[in-house]
Amino acid sequence: MSAPVINLFGIPRAALPKVLPSDALFGVSDFNGTLSNPIPLHAMLGDFRAALAARDCLAPRQVKATYGTGSSVMLMAGDAPHPEHAWPCLEHCLEPRRQAPLCARRKPQLHGAVVTWLKNKVHLIESPDELEGLIQEANQNDRSYIVPAFTGLGAPWWDNGATDMLTDVTTLTGRAEIAKTCAECIPYQIADVLNALRADTGLALETLRADGGVTKNAYLMQFQADMADTSVEASKLAELSAAGAAFAAGHAAGLWTTNAIHERYGHKTYMLQMADPVRQSKRSGRRTAFRQVRCHIADLSG
Repeated sequence: MSAPVINLFGIPRAALPKVLPSDALFGVSDFNGTLSNPIPLHAMLGDFRAALAARDCLAPRQVKATYGTGSSVMLMAGDAPHPEHAWPCLEHCLEPRRQAPLCARRKPQLHGAVVTWLKNKVHLIESPDELEGLIQEANQNDRSYIVPAFTGLGAPWWDNGATDMLTDVTTLTGRAEIAKTCAECIPYQIADVLNALRADTGLALETLRADGGVTKNAYLMQFQADMADTSVEASKLAELSAAGAAFAAGHAAGLWTTNAIHERYGHKTYMLQMADPVRQSKRSGRRTAFRQVRCHIADLSG
């Protein structure tokens, strides 16, 4: 923290914690006598950053998405131009005394909210596990879209005044079709963020490493690859945050020198499959849905 800020708030510098690398030694503990001997405490990581480590996404120009209640896209930008409106965070590498490149983070709004809405508000599903089956049942000629703005629009739109909108509903649109369009809004938003990062940095971003509960849904991972124009490497271990913290701690303690989590569990790769005319049609329909939301906001504010 800079001296002007400290002086402004009257904070003694000695009261501030020491900034350490993410895999530093933070102390030892026997957990109140639970263990016979104290063990070193390594790794101080937030959930998204821990998953970043577990996916071995630590080199410049690598990009990862975590799909959860709130999803996050993180880019190890390196010397690329800093992405506009992204949240910068300085990540510390897992090798002593070496910092990782600047990590640019963009966060769409709460992806889990749309699934919660399906389950708890409109009662179209009893469990998220039903989504993949409903997607397969859905009429592929349905062209409905949902703009998931339950709490406004996050990255890259940043519009807190936006509200949710279900558009292009026809007689083809039923339970399965609504479930499908709600599920598809997740990879659509991740694709929006990737395209914004590409525009900001000039990087191609040809591979997306993915983790989180959504990665268990093969349809959505394939849809992600098609909508984002990138291959998707979906971790076979969906919940990586705890594993990433364990890996960072073990690495710092000298238990291993390579990424044991990444090597042990591996990933499944999804390549582009959708025909270009179909992909462009879907993108065009979604852009129209977003314009309708933005125009609606403008009308209300006018």
